[in-house]
Amino acid sequence: MYYDVTRLLEWRKRPVGIVRVQSEFARLVLTDKKYADIKFIAHHNAFDFFYYVDREKIAGLLERQNEVVIAGEGGDGRGKQKGEGERRALQGKEKLKNMLLARKQTALVFHLQQLKHKLFMLKTQLTAPREERAAFEQVVWQKGDKVLSLDIDWMSRSLFCLKKNKRKYQLKVVCTCYDLVPIKYPQFADEQNYMTCFPHYIQNMLRIADRVMCISRAVEKDLLSYAKEKGISPPPTQVIRLGDNVWHQPKSKEPSDAKLRSIIKKPYILYVSTLEVRKNHLLLFEVYERLVRKYAGRLDELGELVLVGSLGWKIEEFLSRLEQNPRVKQKIHIVANLNDDDLSHAYRNCLFTVYPSFAEGWGLPVAESFSYGKACLCADNTSLPEVGGELAEYLGADDIEGWAEKIEEYLTDKKVLRGRETLIKKEYRVWRWEDFGKQVLAQ
Repeated sequence: MYYDVTRLLEWRKRPVGIVRVQSEFARLVLTDKKYADIKFIAHHNAFDFFYYVDREKIAGLLERQNEVVIAGEGGDGRGKQKGEGERRALQGKEKLKNMLLARKQTALVFHLQQLKHKLFMLKTQLTAPREERAAFEQVVWQKGDKVLSLDIDWMSRSLFCLKKNKRKYQLKVVCTCYDLVPIKYPQFADEQNYMTCFPHYIQNMLRIADRVMCISRAVEKDLLSYAKEKGISPPPTQVIRLGDNVWHQPKSKEPSDAKLRSIIKKPYILYVSTLEVRKNHLLLFEVYERLVRKYAGRLDELGELVLVGSLGWKIEEFLSRLEQNPRVKQKIHIVANLNDDDLSHAYRNCLFTVYPSFAEGWGLPVAESFSYGKACLCADNTSLPEVGGELAEYLGADDIEGWAEKIEEYLTDKKVLRGRETLIKKEYRVWRWEDFGKQVLAQ
């Protein structure tokens, strides 16, 4: 089996989301004898071929992952922010109008981008020095070889390369579907990426893959529904569960991040997630707006809210409102670029966690919360009930009053919180990355 690590080689941040999954499976390949026959490969965009990647290179990359700091970002992950005028997203009907107009341009833009890339490849292949091409050992395919992708190839470039070789060598291609959020919920997506790439990628994957692994039943249902809508006969699908055994004993007695080191001295609630509109941070702002008013004059009784994650897209309204309300801002803290030790400190010392996301493919931080024995208040949509089961408590993603009441209950009623923690410690079963690996090998 060949394991495509293209994105893993290109990633320059700490591993999150899909890259986290790729990294964990790469560790299994490197350390477990059951995976000894798997070879690492990557796609070269310019030369349009797959090449072998040394195991030593992957080992070194994984070792350095925790040391990466994103250039230009400070401790709150904000980096260089846009001006106020640029930060104001289109609202209501105007926003919908623009989105629908952009959808009509999707096919044209996508094919123009593909044409541009083909011209780039042709130019590179004609002008690149022979030594540059020779620096990459091209994969020599054998009939019936199996290729595993745990990636999302937005531009379908490696997929098209696999398609070409699949015909010639009868390759068996196994792909992974993490979610269809940009298709089902375009209002939460990065519009440029959605309009130009994602639907075409999903359609190409359905046509090229021999099997698709879905990370939840909700994702599998969405994928099969989309295939039917587009008139595509889907390949066999299989639901696989991501590992969540992230718990580990920190090497240090306290966090290396100065901001987190100061925060954990106080009682706090934790939300681990990229800051983007889909993750619904604005609901938490409005909850805290209510609670700050209620606890006026005794704010010390109100726990802090710690948001761990870098800034994503369409988060401008949340940031703007936070800046404009200093009383709420003093209770909400954004912390980014935490290494594994510091993230472990954040989980171990929190009172409980929250996860009010509008839509997910899985929802790994919910399971991570349980692995640390922490209660989680969770949104009741998409795949999240699959993750939380009977251990989480659920609320609607737009139920501000409900979230405010439940958060206050957890903050003030220790008996309720301890009861939930006891249930988690009794019933929660860690799903190891080794378990995830066994599912992948079975494909």
